[in-house]
Amino acid sequence: MFTKNLTGLLHPKSPAWFWLLIIYTATAGCWQISCTELLPDEAYYWLYAQNPDWGYFDHPPMVALFIRVGYAFFKHEAGVRIVFLLVSLLSLYIARKIAKPTHELLFAAAVLSLPAMQLGNGIAAPDIPLLFFALLFISLAGRFAATPSPTYATALALVTAAMLYSKYHAVLIILFSILAYPAVLRLRWFWVAAALCALLYLPHLWWQWQRGFPSVVYHLSSRHATSWSIGYTLNYILGQWLMLGPLISLPMLYFLFRWRPPDISGKLMQYNVIGFLLFFLLSSFRSNVEANWTSPILVPFAILCYKVAESDSRLTRLITVSGALMAVIVLIIKFVLTAHATERYVAARSDWRGWKSTVLAVQSVAGKMPVAFMNSYQLASLYQFYTKQVATSVNTTGQRSNQFDYWQYGVQMCGRQVLLITNDWYYRSPHRISTPRCELSYVNIPAFHTAYHIELRATPLRSDVLAGDTLPVTLFVQNKFTDTSLTAACISGEATISYQFIQPGHHLPPVSTTLNLNPRMQRDTLRCLVKAPLVPGRYELYFTASGALSQIHIPLSHRLVIRVKQQ
Repeated sequence: MFTKNLTGLLHPKSPAWFWLLIIYTATAGCWQISCTELLPDEAYYWLYAQNPDWGYFDHPPMVALFIRVGYAFFKHEAGVRIVFLLVSLLSLYIARKIAKPTHELLFAAAVLSLPAMQLGNGIAAPDIPLLFFALLFISLAGRFAATPSPTYATALALVTAAMLYSKYHAVLIILFSILAYPAVLRLRWFWVAAALCALLYLPHLWWQWQRGFPSVVYHLSSRHATSWSIGYTLNYILGQWLMLGPLISLPMLYFLFRWRPPDISGKLMQYNVIGFLLFFLLSSFRSNVEANWTSPILVPFAILCYKVAESDSRLTRLITVSGALMAVIVLIIKFVLTAHATERYVAARSDWRGWKSTVLAVQSVAGKMPVAFMNSYQLASLYQFYTKQVATSVNTTGQRSNQFDYWQYGVQMCGRQVLLITNDWYYRSPHRISTPRCELSYVNIPAFHTAYHIELRATPLRSDVLAGDTLPVTLFVQNKFTDTSLTAACISGEATISYQFIQPGHHLPPVSTTLNLNPRMQRDTLRCLVKAPLVPGRYELYFTASGALSQIHIPLSHRLVIRVKQQ
């Protein structure tokens, strides 16, 4: 009797295979979220959650909400990640509802064939809520297209807004879904749903408008490379091959292009999978593309793999073997990431280990002093998470902006003694801190000053100028604080406006002007002369305010792009 029942449970069509998949995912996920340190970006998003807002420099606020809920129950790494793991399990349940599998073993194997899903389901990142809401969107969109109604329109608006609050890549999901079913534009309830979604998204748009749409500028302009490298495209192709399953990705993509979906949901998933892959392939010819940017298509791709292979015995065998092999490989990887014996090996080769001991080594030198990390919002976030002491990130000219430019951690340090962790390429200090990951240099700042609250803008210049030309520039300086006494405490009299020309891998020396910041100003208009470089080429021109090393740089520098031509 027992053997007969076991045989029935393990039949390829038995639902037991799905629940075994859930148990495997939950067990491996709990192991990972509780036995690994926070990744640098996870600590950054945890800091989002400690500063609730309608938006952040890099991402919308959904990731902060998920972390805030989990961390309210568990004050450690697992608390940061627990909601993301639960949502990943819910995503699998929704995927099964969409796929309606009759061959449960094949469906489970298709999911397991994508190792990125199993390795990433416990990571606190915006990709997981986006994937979850994208699956809800696909499920609802299929029903809405078949039966337009106020109920489905409202539900679709809520889910679409949640997608947009998760990650900006949601715009692509909406676009490719409309391309898959353009007839939806003729439905009255579609426009009702669109209007309601826009209304729900207004708080975030207002947050962006108040700050000059920093996320839009960053994602569409600032983060792109000035020149293309073939490595960008090759890395993208290799990353997607691994993300979508090294054994099944190529053959399944071939069949997926030829597949004719039987329903609207299938067509939506097909257009999104192909659309995402092609969009970011084209993007790789402009700049570097991170492999996880296509993560919203992982589960839809697994569903489509199941759909395409369901009636093909050769593909069924391929996916079944792939799923079993990837499940074992993922467990081995998780063991290597979490085992104590492999800590130094993993820390030296990845971002998964060694961060806690690194920031604790910094704390052993800093003591109760606040710490400023030069050009490292990630280390500043990790330091706050593991020490619960104040830290900030300060940017040098030409470096990436981040949310620390908007928080006031630096303002809290003004006038205080601060430990500054420097970059060796910027200032190599003889004072060193040895950590498992790297060696850090530091200096003691007797009285820290900063100007996070200063907004600096320059009038546009001609895009083409002659080498050695002298260019008149008008600068607009605005104080975001209304309390000028606080401003005076943050800026010292040494804060001088300077400019610097930068090319990839080459920084020309900064040039100081005769302009100083008035500590008590609210807004000001300043004029200066800028001399173009003598060597022709494409340059980024930065205006910033700086003084001695002890005064740091204004993080909110302003950038212009110009091309210098030969006289």
